[in-house]
Amino acid sequence: MFEKCSLNNKKLYVLLFFEAVIIFGIHIFNSGKLYGFFLTEDELGYWGNAVYMLGKDWGNVVSFCPYYSYGYSFFLMLILSLPVQPLSAYRLAIAANGLFMAAVFGISYYLFTRIFPKKNKIVMSIFCMAMSLCASYVAQSSVAWSECYLVLLVWLIILQAYLVCEKTTLPRLLVLAVEAVYLYMIHQRTVGFMISTVIFIGIWAVRHKKISTLKSIVIVLVMGGLLLASILLKNHIQSAIYGSGNLVNTYSDILKSLKISTLFIPVIKTACGQMFYLWASSFGIVPLGIAATIYMCIKNWKTKNRLCYFYGFILLSFLGIFAVSCIWMSLRNSLLDYYMYGRFNEIITGFFIIVGFIALSYFVKQKKGWIIFGISTILLIGLTVVLQSRFHRAPGLYYQGVGAAGLFGLYSLMGYFDARELFLIVFAASLVLFGLGRKFADRKWTFAAEAIVITLFWIWSGESVVQKQIIPYQLGNNYDLAGKIICWNISGMKTKWYF
Repeated sequence: MFEKCSLNNKKLYVLLFFEAVIIFGIHIFNSGKLYGFFLTEDELGYWGNAVYMLGKDWGNVVSFCPYYSYGYSFFLMLILSLPVQPLSAYRLAIAANGLFMAAVFGISYYLFTRIFPKKNKIVMSIFCMAMSLCASYVAQSSVAWSECYLVLLVWLIILQAYLVCEKTTLPRLLVLAVEAVYLYMIHQRTVGFMISTVIFIGIWAVRHKKISTLKSIVIVLVMGGLLLASILLKNHIQSAIYGSGNLVNTYSDILKSLKISTLFIPVIKTACGQMFYLWASSFGIVPLGIAATIYMCIKNWKTKNRLCYFYGFILLSFLGIFAVSCIWMSLRNSLLDYYMYGRFNEIITGFFIIVGFIALSYFVKQKKGWIIFGISTILLIGLTVVLQSRFHRAPGLYYQGVGAAGLFGLYSLMGYFDARELFLIVFAASLVLFGLGRKFADRKWTFAAEAIVITLFWIWSGESVVQKQIIPYQLGNNYDLAGKIICWNISGMKTKWYF
């Protein structure tokens, strides 16, 4: 569908640089309006861990928070080591989010131009730019927490898995293993990636015998040693600065809360709500990308192409994150996003966004594609309406839009989430986009134009979260604090915190 790029390399690099600048600029656009170390206790936990690693004292403040992972804190520690005021350090973390997303754009472009070398490189760059500007990333980049860092690490892992399939070597497998453990150190919900990595490496070691038994043992020892070290460090940080506080962000705590007799229906509800969110927030692009990835996995399996394991690795990793998200959110019904939540899953859905845009040009031409589209969407809305037709915003939570940024723009206009009305709005828009794609499928830039239109919606929806929730909270709670250097003295804080 997309012919090869007609630009020479020099002009293409200029275009890519220009797109990266746009991505960086949009993600840091609001940094001058952010004034604090914390939007949620998530931030307080990440920064608190970083302060502790520098040997400084936030006293008993962090002990009032649940435990938070420390992988992102390693990066924040570098920022806090700079000779700048804490407010500048905070804004540097926001600027780093913009750099992370610009890097994600570069990695995704490099990967997809290798997977699909015959596709138009200009159109591919537009798809990758659109992914880097999806609503959740636009909103989350204005908060100094681990989300953008997670997205970057996920793309590095995806790229590494592809390189392993391309040419299996011990160094490449070791890099993949280290990245998977570090991703888990950043956030425990990524345990699915670590499990998928173990399975992925095991396949190469056993089925294809690409590495010897000795090399397999080396990989297991490295991965196991790093995981053990991370657990020991986690236990040390918990006991040192969280004390006897509420450590609810642990798998042992989750397992204690699970009851098979009462878990099944809540998890099903949450799964339907989150699939509804992924469909509606992307106008059907994400589920189309998932379906296309499954198709490519099966197709490459039949032709005995090693890329089938690459696609299988991505699908298994997504399934792991989705399962953890469904179980975790079924236990956290105090949130707005009890049934509609994207924050956990969206660290990996960027891959499906790009695949979905690529597959769209083929999908709209197939009559059976429209039948599948209609049946699947009707089934999805039916399940969601039956299980939960209205989504309420829990009072007093100021940051909930960050967890469901893809639909917050529509929510802010409607004032509530109603599955039936919201679905009809998005479904109608999807029919228009798909219909125009079908009508003008032979036009050169049709799908690139549609990607740009969807990107504009994502930017607007993400900015709605920033402008209507994050910035007002920062101005109301952190603006005065930013000018009081004594309140920012991270080496002298004791038990009082200025909320």
